[in-house]
Amino acid sequence: FPLDNRLPPVSNLTSLTIDTPISSAESISALLADGRHLETLRLTCSLVRDVPLSPAFRAHADALPTLRDFAFHLAAAPRRSCDADLFPALTAFVRAHPALRSLRLADTGAGAGAGYDAVVWSVLPTLSALESLAADVPRDLPPALAGWLVPRHVTALHLRFPPGVDETFLQVCNPTDRFPCVG
Repeated sequence: FPLDNRLPPVSNLTSLTIDTPISSAESISALLADGRHLETLRLTCSLVRDVPLSPAFRAHADALPTLRDFAFHLAAAPRRSCDADLFPALTAFVRAHPALRSLRLADTGAGAGAGYDAVVWSVLPTLSALESLAADVPRDLPPALAGWLVPRHVTALHLRFPPGVDETFLQVCNPTDRFPCVG
């Protein structure tokens, strides 16, 4: 079902995975406000029109106090998406949840138009409980720096680099380092 103003009851859920078109920021706002027991929230969004989601994430940055697993994938967005604050707002939301054990961030839909840049990765060193990370490496983040921003206690790692990136990241991590990399 499209995620608009009709949202199934989420107040008793501990895990929710949604892969849907979004036509209203109010639905995200309601989900964040009502999902107080959510430990796992995985959102794959295709924006139906230019819907600024950042205000919802900023307004509810401290919501979901039991959240341990968070994923956000912007799968598609209108060509002229103008919510440049989306991923910075998600960064603030993630920063308010230092007990996250798993984080997945991906932007295959809007690129820089949604604010997915190196600043988004600044949150990683603050996540003291993070064990699993899956993320797109922003184009403006040097691969070697990406390796240093990944917290030392991460034991599962999946990174997707933009086309044309060399093996610099693989030079930063090796089989004797903190996590194995397959070259």
